[in-house]
Amino acid sequence: EPPLWGQELACMSDSDGPDLSCFDFGEEEEEEVSPPPATPPPPATKGPSRAAKRAAKKQQEEAAREARIEQEKAAPASSPPPRAPGTPASLGEFARWAARQSELAGRSDEPLAALAALAAPSSRGGGWDERGRLQALLLRWEAAEAGPSPQLSPRYRQRGAEAALARHGHVDSLRLLLRSRSRLDALLLGDSHFERLQKHFAPALPRGTAVHAVGGDGVEHLLLRLHLTWGGCLATAHARSFVLLCGINNLIGGMRETPTRKSARCSPAQAAAGLQRLVDLLRAA
Repeated sequence: EPPLWGQELACMSDSDGPDLSCFDFGEEEEEEVSPPPATPPPPATKGPSRAAKRAAKKQQEEAAREARIEQEKAAPASSPPPRAPGTPASLGEFARWAARQSELAGRSDEPLAALAALAAPSSRGGGWDERGRLQALLLRWEAAEAGPSPQLSPRYRQRGAEAALARHGHVDSLRLLLRSRSRLDALLLGDSHFERLQKHFAPALPRGTAVHAVGGDGVEHLLLRLHLTWGGCLATAHARSFVLLCGINNLIGGMRETPTRKSARCSPAQAAAGLQRLVDLLRAA
């Protein structure tokens, strides 16, 4: 007779066993349910960049300034003394003409000091263009002296006038130099070549040498600066020699300050004619 435990094993092998279907043993992987795709946010509407705003503001300022320049050039002015046709104004003539203009009316100081007072910052603040009286006067002189060739006629440029008349500018520095000597040995006139020489190598310049130069100037801009500062300043310096270095901005088209204030591109012969005009005026003065 077989043992009892063998019968029990036989019975268990023959039966189906307990129902284990309710248990999850991890044999089947659940299907992953992907989340619905996220709806992208609507693109943000960007305004103009800072650079675009600055460019637009600068363009508006230039347009307003050009309109003001045209209006001021058309204003009536006292005419220069009569001269023979084609004869340029002498370097001392501008000071006498300016003294008769409305901007300097009622002032007892000499014309150059009165012009410098127009260029000085006002007690109420404001920039160079906001005052505008000096600009209006110089633009009328430009219109009165306009000739057939741009290189032979004086032309106003804001930076040139400011460099000449502003505090510690050309006029002030020359007067300071003349306190210790009766006359100049040399006066250097020109554009950025001489301006950088003054800025970087001033201690190396010989004593008795003055530099009156403005970067970006053409021959016509230098001509107006000579008219502006001759009476009451350069005329009293009695310079033994003048050195001219100018004309490159005429050949390449000039530095852009506003669309109509840069030098007009010209031929080497035209630039040379403008330099010869400067030489003739300096010799005659």
